[in-house]
Amino acid sequence: RKMDCEGGEWDVLLYQDSDTIRKFVHIAMELHCNVHPEYNDPSVMHKKLESCGFVLVYSAPFAEWEYDQQGNVTSWTNLPVGLEIWKRV
Repeated sequence: RKMDCEGGEWDVLLYQDSDTIRKFVHIAMELHCNVHPEYNDPSVMHKKLESCGFVLVYSAPFAEWEYDQQGNVTSWTNLPVGLEIWKRV
């Protein structure tokens, strides 16, 4: 399953019971660490998913890129959002 709910992933997963989360085999989501009023530490989400028998198999930060006139990347800034893919083991 893929989740893209712009910060709602915190409420959807943290307040869900473990048995329901364990019904999934894979979880792919954008983890936003800058929009929820209470949660912004990825380790909180990681502990929840690990306690449900999941392992993180892929993680990539999102970034804002700056380009020169030729289209070459000149710099980037990592954003407080990233793609994560989890697998139940």
